[in-house]
Amino acid sequence: MADATITLEARAAQTAERLLEMGEPKAAQDLLYAALSRAPSDVELLMPFARACQVTGAEALMVQIFDRAVAETPDLPIYMAPDFFRRRSLARDRGIPSVLLITLGQCGSLYLRSLFEDGLDMPWCYVCAPGYLDGYLLPSWMQRIAGGGAVCNEHANPTEENVEILKRSGVTRMVLHDRDLRQSYISWCSHVLMAQGQFASVEEMRETDTFAAFLDENLERVVGQRAQWVNGWKDIAARHSDLDILFTHYEDMTDTPREFMNTLLEFYDIPADRFDFSLLKQKPVQGQKNYRKGERESWRSILNDDQLARIRDLA
Repeated sequence: MADATITLEARAAQTAERLLEMGEPKAAQDLLYAALSRAPSDVELLMPFARACQVTGAEALMVQIFDRAVAETPDLPIYMAPDFFRRRSLARDRGIPSVLLITLGQCGSLYLRSLFEDGLDMPWCYVCAPGYLDGYLLPSWMQRIAGGGAVCNEHANPTEENVEILKRSGVTRMVLHDRDLRQSYISWCSHVLMAQGQFASVEEMRETDTFAAFLDENLERVVGQRAQWVNGWKDIAARHSDLDILFTHYEDMTDTPREFMNTLLEFYDIPADRFDFSLLKQKPVQGQKNYRKGERESWRSILNDDQLARIRDLA
């Protein structure tokens, strides 16, 4: 019977993939939803289901299904470091708390996470489903960081629902990491256009009319969303005194890395002598950990006066 069940779910996943290729995401979603009712933690079903729901806009349904998957199978090995549970246990034994980094996109968040991973020998995990639901904290996934020993970075939205999930999970401290909106927007534009594979280098891409038009056309939407996101978390911090939020900045991380890291360690009550500060001397490698160029002020030569004024109005 077990083999028949596995075959049945595998067949559902294959059929759903074909439906997605044919441009039938709703049919794929319905098929996978039925299959997941029988096997709620089947990763081969979860991944295409998420893609289908992303196309149909069924975000609430994705939240429900991904949350249920880990609720029913807490050790489900998705979106976590290899050997996560053993390494988390060892970090807990050393008294290392969990570290929650809520970060603005394109602000060195994977590099920041890696400082905790490598500097304190603690495993990473996600508490949102990345790529699909990275604004939503999932209650069952939050148990991964309950009790300490793990680090995660997310782009979670500043909503009352997320705050309630944090509090129910026992999270009382978090880091909110951002970047100069002008530079983060340049980085976002470069990231999106380079991902399309049309250009050999960022330098080549930025000399094109495609880049100039893309930058101007998306400015209000993207910068507006980012400004609202940062201001939303500032509002959360002002209204929820029982949630301690440390606001940090990309510029401090790159300008004064040792002082920056000491501030984070002190915030989490981690003795500084436990951290490997030699890591701060290693320059990030382009192409690794989402590191592109690490620019600070290229916006000065890229954005014109009109665009700068529009950003000031949005911020």
